[in-house]
Amino acid sequence: MTSSTSLESPTLRRSVADTRAALTTIQQAAASLRATAESTHRLYRDIERDIPDSLRQPSAAGTTAVGVRHSALMLRAYAAFKDALTAYLALNQLTASAEKNNVAELLLSKSEEEFRAWLDRADKEGALNG
Repeated sequence: MTSSTSLESPTLRRSVADTRAALTTIQQAAASLRATAESTHRLYRDIERDIPDSLRQPSAAGTTAVGVRHSALMLRAYAAFKDALTAYLALNQLTASAEKNNVAELLLSKSEEEFRAWLDRADKEGALNG
């Protein structure tokens, strides 16, 4: 290893610090997505428990009244929960895998061409084992 790629290099130390800061940001985003998934889960369950099926939305002129619980509340709460959960699981899985498998160190050992090929596979497959 040359001095420009040595772990003692100020540039590499900054890069490692930047990577750690980015990982912290991703972990904070995952925590926020988890909280959102928990909140929307609670909202869905509260609607299911507390809003009666018989509650109707006022009808517009010439239309039939629609049940508020199912059409307006349950469907929207479900969609919000599913989106938050999907985002959380995706982000959390990637960060957990990256930490567990020391992905940064592994990728630093690859050539630029190998690294680009890895990125291409990761983009296509949505996994860190590209």
